[in-house]
Amino acid sequence: YEALDYDIHVIRIKNKSKFKELKHKDYLGSIMALGVKRDLFGDLVVQGDACFVPMVNAISQYVQDNLTTIGNCPCSIDIVDISSEDIPKIEFEEKSIIVTSLRLDNVVPSICNMSRAKCIEFIGNGSVLLNYLTCNRKDKLVEMKDTITIRGFGKYKVNSIEGETSKGRLKLLIGKYI
Repeated sequence: YEALDYDIHVIRIKNKSKFKELKHKDYLGSIMALGVKRDLFGDLVVQGDACFVPMVNAISQYVQDNLTTIGNCPCSIDIVDISSEDIPKIEFEEKSIIVTSLRLDNVVPSICNMSRAKCIEFIGNGSVLLNYLTCNRKDKLVEMKDTITIRGFGKYKVNSIEGETSKGRLKLLIGKYI
């Protein structure tokens, strides 16, 4: 196979603090606080005391030079080879939900255990992303393999339709990104 030359680095941010366990939001917030736009880096994968972040080469050195702490925890940053075995695979926690239709305003409340009215408010204010794009249409139909990101609740992938209930509702198998 021919090696493809992508303009992307994967950086590993290691938490040096023995007293505080950092979460996804801590790493994301610290990178965003540097002024790095969200479209310049990919999904953060947290594993143990490290976070792996794919990002554009142009900003990877900037982040490496300027990110010294996450919150008040010291950290170290190094660049990992993109083909390295050290980079963790994205894992999902699967769960089954029941929906009346595949409309976005039916799927989101079932995922988050919230009211439909609250969900419509979330969709309206841009807190719901469908396939990484803000979706303000509550009537948008969700398709298999779509990715739904709900700010404050996480990111989910619609895996399959498992069947129907006796009342004609759909059983969906979704995976929550861990």
